[in-house]
Amino acid sequence: MASKEGKLIRIPSTARMSRPARLVKMVAAICPDRDTLVSHQPNTASTGFWIPQCIADGHDPFTTSKEVEIKRPTYEERDGKKFKTGEEVEVELVTTPNMEQVASELKAYSGRGIEAALEMGWKYPEELGYAPFCDFLNCFIQNPKFETNVGSYCNRDQAAIMVLVTGNNMRSDVGTPTYITFGDDAPNFRRQLDNVNVQQGAGRQTGVGHDH
Repeated sequence: MASKEGKLIRIPSTARMSRPARLVKMVAAICPDRDTLVSHQPNTASTGFWIPQCIADGHDPFTTSKEVEIKRPTYEERDGKKFKTGEEVEVELVTTPNMEQVASELKAYSGRGIEAALEMGWKYPEELGYAPFCDFLNCFIQNPKFETNVGSYCNRDQAAIMVLVTGNNMRSDVGTPTYITFGDDAPNFRRQLDNVNVQQGAGRQTGVGHDH
């Protein structure tokens, strides 16, 4: 069982039920001394060879650091009142993982998205000490609770719709069409979701949701 005691990362989620898709979160390997368009192509002699050397050179290819300006107002008091006089700017060096979403569907890259990412040296967040992420498109909530044959999801509705649209098999192109999520069709959509059998688990097993 993969540990849920991983690092938590604050990434805004913009998931929408009207766009059901499975995108596995992975951490990209990016070397600051290499042309990413050349060195990150899968199925080439150069794939992944540079990562150990990058680390040996003192780089962390799985994170990026950048300067972030933090503006704070300055005040002064006169006659018992506080007046804003301007702003002071602090610069903070923020390091974040190179988080990417990798399609894990037969219709995307013939189902080879994750395989290609692994060939480029990308890693699952859990391998780098981060808590696992939800597999739903644009959802970055960690420690998903619902396990299915087609990924791990943070809430039941996401899990249910993915079971429907995939036929509960990521290697199949046959699924169940769903009603739209609003208007007169919303009650029918709700019934579709409620009729799906979804299991709630205590945490994902190592490798669950990582098939390709």
